[in-house]
Parts: sequence; C-alpha cells; structure tokens
Amino acid sequence: SGTGLKLISWYGISITKVNGRTALKISYLRQLNDNPYVVVNMYKFQNNDRLHTLTLSYRQSDETTWKPLFSQILNSFTITNVR
Repeated sequence: SGTGLKLISWYGISITKVNGRTALKISYLRQLNDNPYVVVNMYKFQNNDRLHTLTLSYRQSDETTWKPLFSQILNSFTITNVR
C-alpha cells in the first residue's frame, strides 16, 4: 500500500525444471504507477539449507526482444555449490 505498485495479473505458481534442477516458478504481471506493464518470472531453487532466487522481468511491450534472451539465460543457470 502506498507504493504505487499494482498486481495486474497473477499467473500462478508451478513446479518446473530449469537446466536439470527443480524450481518453483512464480509468475505475474505488475505495474508501477502509470509506467508500462512488467512481466515477472521468479524461480526459487532449494539447495538443502539455502534458497536461491532468480528473478527475470521485462516490460511487456519489449517481450519480443527479452523473452527469447531470458529463455537462454534461464537455461544456462547453474548452482555450482550444491549441498
């Protein structure tokens, strides 16, 4: 409240595989004040006593540019200190 941040659409939470690792994916569309909509995809990776979070977000209007690049980035993500 009072931040100007609005949740436009909630796409939900799902379990997914990212580069061979299981992750919790949280997706939504948000807006700050009157700025363009922003697509947010957050991935949470459990590593025993640690939780790693990778957040990828971009303006919805720039989706054709960022979505394919973020897909490559996501599929190259690795955790090297596996516990």
